Amino acid sequence: MKRFRLLPLLALSCMIFPLAQADDASIVIKPRPAKTTVLALPEFQPKSGNLDPAVDEYLKTVNETLWNDLEYSAFFKLLSRSFYPAQRIDEPEDLVFKDWQDQNLGVDFIVIGNARIDSNYLVVQCRVFDLKTQEQVLGKQFRTIPRYTRAIAHRIADHIVSLLSANASQGIASTQIAFERKTRTGKEIYLADYDGANLQPITSNGSINVTPAWNPSNEWIAFTSYYESTPRLYLVSLANGQLQAFPPSGGLLTTPAFSPDGKQLAFSARLNDASDTDIYIADLDGGNLRNITQHPGIDISPCWSPTGRQLAFVSNRGGVPQIHICDTFGADLTCITLESGYASSPDWSPDGRYIVFSWKPSRMAHFDLFIAEVATKRILQLTQGNGDNENPSWAPDGRHIVFQSNRSGTSEIYTIFADGSELRQITNLQGCSNPDWSSYAQKN
Repeated sequence: MKRFRLLPLLALSCMIFPLAQADDASIVIKPRPAKTTVLALPEFQPKSGNLDPAVDEYLKTVNETLWNDLEYSAFFKLLSRSFYPAQRIDEPEDLVFKDWQDQNLGVDFIVIGNARIDSNYLVVQCRVFDLKTQEQVLGKQFRTIPRYTRAIAHRIADHIVSLLSANASQGIASTQIAFERKTRTGKEIYLADYDGANLQPITSNGSINVTPAWNPSNEWIAFTSYYESTPRLYLVSLANGQLQAFPPSGGLLTTPAFSPDGKQLAFSARLNDASDTDIYIADLDGGNLRNITQHPGIDISPCWSPTGRQLAFVSNRGGVPQIHICDTFGADLTCITLESGYASSPDWSPDGRYIVFSWKPSRMAHFDLFIAEVATKRILQLTQGNGDNENPSWAPDGRHIVFQSNRSGTSEIYTIFADGSELRQITNLQGCSNPDWSSYAQKN
């Protein structure tokens, strides 16, 4: 899914399909509900009888983070607190349903909560009520050490999303994003929460480390490193920092992608005396290595379909880099981009219906994000007219996309809804690129 600049080769025709602009309703990324679910979210309060003043500070973090998480979940509309009845709510008996119903606020569910300190742990109680039936539909207690206050808010948000979306999503608030960050000596791999908070380095070897890719269980990240001069692949454990070199050697290896079952790695390589890069698949120990593309053009940036039966990748076999699809044996090859121009960095949606990629058609001045509907090969443009927008990666809910853009003057990481709305910049570090969104956080 990661982009490397390719040199054009001899022209070869590619299938041509009409372009659909962002307002074209012919492609619906995710069906929108017939009626928007409206949430009321009064600020969580210190639990009655709490005597620890530190709870007030922790609750500032909980309340701000939870509001932002639910607002950006793509499932709800949050009613402004300026319309709420003037009452303090931290227990169910404080909730007067008539006050909310009489004002005709259109609220479907109300989320209330409280917090206390118990044996140096922060304990947050969350309840969700259906305002129409006046029934409690969620009641759950969350417990953590105070340094993980933001994580508690993320977990609460994900539980609410999962419940009220009928498990259409498990919530993305607890997910993370891996990306490259430019340093004085090269590039290092970093992690951040989905909203850009909690930044932490994964590599610190002073070399060039690029193209991070999560495994499905979020336990490992594969990446390309120039630490030993020639680019090769490494796997790093997020549990203990253990570093493993991926076995194939003797050439250039880059742009790794884990299979959906986590047992194989697809990657681009120029092994031994080869004159070009091809797409390879191998087990994680390097066994069962096989060349998928075997073509004189440059093939790079593979990504797996959710079924694990197909790969999308970039190839310049048509003269300029375009997005191609084949099965995992290299058969049934097709090109999905519609005209001349530089296409790169494909990523398959979690439901298998779409491929998002970066593309600069010949008539355009910048790279932008596009979505191809795999079955019909119709194209939807997501971004337009603001710098180069590149290297997209789907969130596990299929409703959000992360990408890099230099629209601010430097390369930073952004997220956007899959319909092209709700753009957010999540880094401000001057030199961030190649993001990859994790899978759903492991349940605990």
